[in-house]
Order: sequence, then C-alpha cells, then structure tokens
Amino acid sequence: MVYVPTEKSDDGVAKVIYTSKDKKSRKVFTTLDWLARLVTHIPGRYEHTVRYYGYFSNKSRGMRKKDLN
Repeated sequence: MVYVPTEKSDDGVAKVIYTSKDKKSRKVFTTLDWLARLVTHIPGRYEHTVRYYGYFSNKSRGMRKKDLN
C-alpha cells in the first residue's frame, strides 16, 4: 500500500495505491474511498468477529477429533 499525497498527485487528489500480496493486481483509490472500505471491516459495538466457521469452526474440529478417538 502506497499513499500519494495531494502535492505529488497529477490531478491534485490524494490517493492510496493497493497492491495485492502476490503482486498480480493493483488498485488505486481516493483516500476517502480507501477509508470507507477499511471501516467496513470494523465490527459494530457489542458485535463479535467470526474468525472460523464451517469446517474450521471449534465445533467441527472437536467433532472430528472425537471421531478419531
């Protein structure tokens, strides 16, 4: 991720350039668009983030482990 300030931008708009980890795709966002997309990942008040579900959930892993014994 690279931040391009207004002074260094060609069109006078601050930008964020995001490059994927595998370096295959690259997207250019305005700073407000980037912040809007980033904020969507913050859970609301009193909400929990689900990290593992389906095959990787605690319940599924426990049931598989129980079946092996």
